[in-house]
Amino acid sequence: MTPFSHFLEQIRRDRKLSQKQLAYALDINPSYVSALETGKKSPPTEVILQKLISSLSLDKQEQDTLRDVVELSQTTRKVPNRVTCDELVFIRQLWQHLGTLSPEQLAIMNNTLKLSKYINDGNK
Repeated sequence: MTPFSHFLEQIRRDRKLSQKQLAYALDINPSYVSALETGKKSPPTEVILQKLISSLSLDKQEQDTLRDVVELSQTTRKVPNRVTCDELVFIRQLWQHLGTLSPEQLAIMNNTLKLSKYINDGNK
């Protein structure tokens, strides 16, 4: 499951809708809803996201969460033009280890990134 698929299933269940009912409201195939909820499909297009927001009457916080989980669930990313060669090497190394990183390793990397932001903010 992805963050998006988990969110979609949870919000659908909270609204006491079946996959068929949600599919009908979104004007999509029920098998597509199932594929979204199991993470077999990437998050949907903006058109479908807008229909989700409207059909499920998502409040502002739910809409923000939806946007966050869509971004987190993207399986492809574009590397920014400003990336350095050293960063590209790091990205490749990180990519090779995805799925095997321990919570401790993730904490170290997250803390390093937070420290970097702190240092950069201090130099302004």
